[in-house]
Amino acid sequence: MMSSSVNAKVGASRQASIWIVTLLFTLVLQAGCKPPPRPIIQSNKSKSTNRDTNRTAEKTKFDIQPPNIPLKFAIEAPLNLFDAYYFNGEQIGYSHIESELLPAKQIVRYKVTEKLYVKRGDIVQHHELIQSSEETTTGQLLSFQSDLVVNDEKTTTTGQVKGNQLLVGTTKAGTTTNRTVPWSTNYRGLLGLRQFLHESPPKVGKTHTIAVLAPLFYDLGQIELKAIGSAAVPLVTGETVSALEIETVSSIAGSNMLQTFAWIDEDGNLLKSYVPSLQLTIIGVDEETARSFETPQQDVLAALSIPVTHENIPKPDNAGRVVFSVTATDPKVLDAIQPQPGQLVKVGSESNKFVGVDFRKPDPFPALVPSPGDSSPSQLIESEDPQVAGIAGSVIATGNKLALATELSKVVYDQLVNKNLNSGFVSAASAATSRSGDCTEHALLLTAFCRNRGIPARVAVGLIYAPSGDSAEMRFHMWTVAYVDDGWIHLDAMQPNGLASADRITLLTDDLFTGSEYSSAMVVAGLAGKLSVEIKQVDPRPAPEVVPDSADPLERLLRGE
Repeated sequence: MMSSSVNAKVGASRQASIWIVTLLFTLVLQAGCKPPPRPIIQSNKSKSTNRDTNRTAEKTKFDIQPPNIPLKFAIEAPLNLFDAYYFNGEQIGYSHIESELLPAKQIVRYKVTEKLYVKRGDIVQHHELIQSSEETTTGQLLSFQSDLVVNDEKTTTTGQVKGNQLLVGTTKAGTTTNRTVPWSTNYRGLLGLRQFLHESPPKVGKTHTIAVLAPLFYDLGQIELKAIGSAAVPLVTGETVSALEIETVSSIAGSNMLQTFAWIDEDGNLLKSYVPSLQLTIIGVDEETARSFETPQQDVLAALSIPVTHENIPKPDNAGRVVFSVTATDPKVLDAIQPQPGQLVKVGSESNKFVGVDFRKPDPFPALVPSPGDSSPSQLIESEDPQVAGIAGSVIATGNKLALATELSKVVYDQLVNKNLNSGFVSAASAATSRSGDCTEHALLLTAFCRNRGIPARVAVGLIYAPSGDSAEMRFHMWTVAYVDDGWIHLDAMQPNGLASADRITLLTDDLFTGSEYSSAMVVAGLAGKLSVEIKQVDPRPAPEVVPDSADPLERLLRGE
């Protein structure tokens, strides 16, 4: 049975936990394509080339707490809390939350250690994230440090508040990038939601909006929360308690990233949280329960796939064009499906969209203009790395840029001989060295090859058709889009012919210039369990030479002509 003293503090940092574990979990999914056949997808960034500084904070009116009153949350330190993570009822990890009060300096040190074990196919991935921060007792962030380790690949991020800016530095694969984030004393740190709830539990029907440091993104996040009403909540102990149910929606730069339901007691302590889209539950437990669990047995890729109904795609790798009908139980999630290069979208109804995909020729797609980030090296796409440059430079192709891009894609297919799910999200240079990886590694290495040879390129993230026994499903996937012959062409280095087939829906594209893979991962997190897909039309003509004209029936269908 959970003691009353633990119950009183169990909510101390559950929002950090739920956001962090969801991001880590989504990152696992982002590498979740089928071993040899394919990769993942993404959304279009602003055309601005100013990648890191001088962004103005959003003009949202945030709820703030009295600036000079110490938080109960802070002065209750030291905290020593454990949370257990459950996927579809099976424990897959835990977090340990600690805090230390330094009265003389009026500073609180927080530390959150996350450990997550996720099964993908026959592989169990290990993710560990250790985050620490220093804040004033009134809740103002001073500094933070984060160390993320995914299968021995380490990323370190540090931050320090200087005046009205948060200075952030990220080191990955020996390279450090720096950026600034507009900051205010009204913004909170990694545990901001927990602090807010603990100080002033919301009233039923009341909506609040707070600004916090978003874990793993290390950017300004926004959380909108609304108290729904009382509910009976079962805990791990078997005890059922009465709690206030709260719905929260977390976003970054105005883009909704995560919906969560949480339950708090009358003092604002968080007892339990749930992410419907990922079937993730976080519950406060004792240390023994948190640490003692078996190796997960459920395959997250199978559990979080999106069902495909009716007509199938007989030969997915040879699909020249496909029309999908996408239906959502929550119409809001359809906002993630927008026109992209080679992709037309038509609204069928409030809960339905038709998506027409045809990648057989470069698409000018004026809404996406190549940016400096599409041609520059970055932490994840080291296009100037000696080994990457050596391989890319040796590729010979006759003809135009499209021929070269296609040949580079074939080289990546041959280069990464060990196509497996062992990696989390390693850089292009690391993939070139290990010669192994799944969709993410293939996409990153091909993007690096293209940039090295003067072809602007970025990754694409979305859903790909995957046969499963007698049925089929859509799974998360990543590939590459390259700008050749005045248009964007889709390349998939997990397909032997180098070109991407039309058996996928693009959700976004990203130059990954900042080195942050999480923004691309989160776009797919909210779709699981909320979509179903029907194949409406399949054209098996695979040849890129077959160029649709303006009277193409697919275009007429989607344009309502």
